[in-house]
Parts: sequence; C-alpha cells; structure tokens
Amino acid sequence: MKGIFQMVGAPGTGKSTLCDLLIHELVLSASILAIDASPDHQLTQRLTLEPPKQTIGKLVQQFKGMSHPTQESIDWAFSDITSSVGDDLELISVGELSDDLSETEKKTIVYGLNRLMDSYDFIIIDGRHPRLYHLLQHKEMIRLIWVATPEHYDFDPSVYERFQTPALILNQMPAGGEVPEEFETALNKALESESLVLVGRLPFYADPDERVRQLPGVFRDCLYRLDLPAEHSDSQTT
Repeated sequence: MKGIFQMVGAPGTGKSTLCDLLIHELVLSASILAIDASPDHQLTQRLTLEPPKQTIGKLVQQFKGMSHPTQESIDWAFSDITSSVGDDLELISVGELSDDLSETEKKTIVYGLNRLMDSYDFIIIDGRHPRLYHLLQHKEMIRLIWVATPEHYDFDPSVYERFQTPALILNQMPAGGEVPEEFETALNKALESESLVLVGRLPFYADPDERVRQLPGVFRDCLYRLDLPAEHSDSQTT
C-alpha cells in the first residue's frame, strides 16, 4: 500500500466530489479502493448511480451469533460486498455500525477490511465514520484532508490533531475573496495552531458548466501540495 487519503468535513462541503476527483487522478496508474464512510453514501451514488446494496454494517449482522468465523469466510464475505466500478477501482460502503459491537464483530471487521485494503495501492475514504478509525490498521499512513466552506467550517481539533500534518482545502470560496468574519477568525485560529496546513482554495463558480471544466485542474494544484507521487499527477497537469 502506498497511501491512505481521508476526506472529512461538514455535510455539503464537497468531500465526495473531491474524493471522486482524487480517485480519478490516482487510478490512472494505480489500484484504488474507495471506502464510503459517509451516512448519505454520496460517493457510492456518484460512482454507481445508486445507493449501496451491501455494506460492512450489513455483513456484520450476517456474522452475528457466530463465535469464531473462519478467516476464509470473512475474506469471501468482504470480497462479495466490494463492487468493481472501473479498471483498478473498487468500492466498499461502511453503512451503520452498532455502538455495542462485540469483540468478535470488531475482530471480523478489523481482519476483513484491513486484509482487503492491503490489496490496493491507494485507499480513498470519504467521510469520518465514528467507529471506522479505531478499526483501521496503518493509521500512520492516513493523510487527512479537511474540507471547509465559508458556511461549514467547524474546525474540530479533536478530529485532526491526531494526524500528522493534516491538509485543509477551502472549497467554494467567493471570487473576490470576501468571506464572513466569523469564518476568517475560525480559520486563522486553526492555522495559527499549526495543526492544519492550507493547501488550496477552490473558487466558487456561478456557472456549473464552468465549474465542471475548471475544478479538476484547480484541484490538481492542491494535490501537488500534498506531495503525491509524481507519476500519478505530472502528466495530467493542464
């Protein structure tokens, strides 16, 4: 595995859109597992045009009551709920996980999900599931990307301070650069703490067609500042 990227932030900030762009940037020369960890399943619907039929949460329910499921049965089960959505691109959705998972259920998820992740070059996680982080191995490899807008900017240090140099992307910024004072205050406080590194501001486009044309190139500039391997982005710069 070469890296794990996780997009977090409030609903409506554009996390799923940016995950989609990042996926299609990296999948040009790498294998990708996309993990949809958001409750609204926006990434799943962007990639498959429909809600998820199977989730990790539903899989755990199938194993409920089994004291010691075999490793082979767990491997098969996770393979079954993983969807191929393109060349070298597969998708799995987390869904709902109970607050009181048993130790066997936790071990099932830890074994099955992490075994699955080991088979890909990059993992792209959309959203912050309240229990997913604690079930992941390779936590030191996670590159957290916090996405904020002038309307949604709850910079919560308890989320990002556990990560090493998490990145911040400001999305849908006004063309003139004018943003609410409250937002600027919160932003400056977060940046002054040196817990977040600002890697880019994505502008607001009044014309949706113009946004479709320009956003991939503008977002790609942010990816350079995330120190992505050169072979995954150099040839795509416009």
